Amino acid sequence: MSTRRANPLDIQMLSSKLHEQLFSSVGEPEYSESNTMTSKTHLKKFNLGSTPSEILEDIEFDIPKLESKNLNEHFQIIAKKQSKPYVDLIKQLIQSKI
Repeated sequence: MSTRRANPLDIQMLSSKLHEQLFSSVGEPEYSESNTMTSKTHLKKFNLGSTPSEILEDIEFDIPKLESKNLNEHFQIIAKKQSKPYVDLIKQLIQSKI
């Protein structure tokens, strides 16, 4: 079961279920008090964050298993797999005698 997640500015974040699937190797983010206060000051300067944001229903679904333990490597692996046929063709072209 998912629980509503919000940062110290009370901005809704990914549901706990999606966060766990995407960022299990990282865990929950940590927020320093000074960064939180700086964020609030900047938001106030631009007249933002003064009213509560709409709370949306958590989205619950299973995503495909990641190709790696972190999201960045996951997309790098997918990109390499998808570009491999083209890289192989280019290598053949480079090695051919014209």
